[in-house]
Amino acid sequence: SQVGEEAYTSQYVGKENTDGIQAISGATESSTGFKKAVNAALELLPAIEAKMPEVAVAKYAAVLPGVVAVTPIENENAVEAVKADGVGIVVVAQHVGYNEQSPVQVMVGISEEGKITGIKVVSCNETEGLGTQITEGSYLDGWVGKASGESASAISGATMSSNAVKRCVEKAFMVFDAS
Repeated sequence: SQVGEEAYTSQYVGKENTDGIQAISGATESSTGFKKAVNAALELLPAIEAKMPEVAVAKYAAVLPGVVAVTPIENENAVEAVKADGVGIVVVAQHVGYNEQSPVQVMVGISEEGKITGIKVVSCNETEGLGTQITEGSYLDGWVGKASGESASAISGATMSSNAVKRCVEKAFMVFDAS
C-alpha cells in the first residue's frame, strides 16, 4: 500500500519518464508494478494529447452547436471560458445555491448574437428532489434563446437553487460582454 502514498508517488511528479525512481524497500514488486503502469500511461500520452482538442470541443458542443475550435478566455466571473470564432462563447460559472458548502456550476453557451444556445448544470449538490430540479431538461430548456437580462422561471420550492443558475447565467453574460 505504500506505493499509493505521497512519499512514493511524489517521485513521479514533473517527470517525462520513470528513470531514477526509487523502489520502496520491502515492496519491490509493488513498486515495479506501479512503475510499469506509469510507463504504460506515458506511452499513451501522445495519443491522448492529440485527442484533447476534440474532447474539449465535444464538451462545449453540448451547449454551443457548431463549435469546432476554441480559444480560452480569462475572466474573473468564470471558472472556465472559451471563445469559438464565428459561433460564440461557452462559460462555466458558479454560484452558491441552497447548499452553501458546494456551489452550483453551470455551463452556458451564448451565440455571437447574444442568445443562450444551451445550458447544462456541471455540478449540483442541492437538495434531492427539490434543488436538483435545476438539472432537468424541462427547466434548462427554458433558458435557451434568452438574452442578457432575461431569465427562465424559478422552480417553486427551489428558489435558492434557481437563483444560483440565474446568477451563473448573469456571470456568463458578463464574460460575453467583456469578450
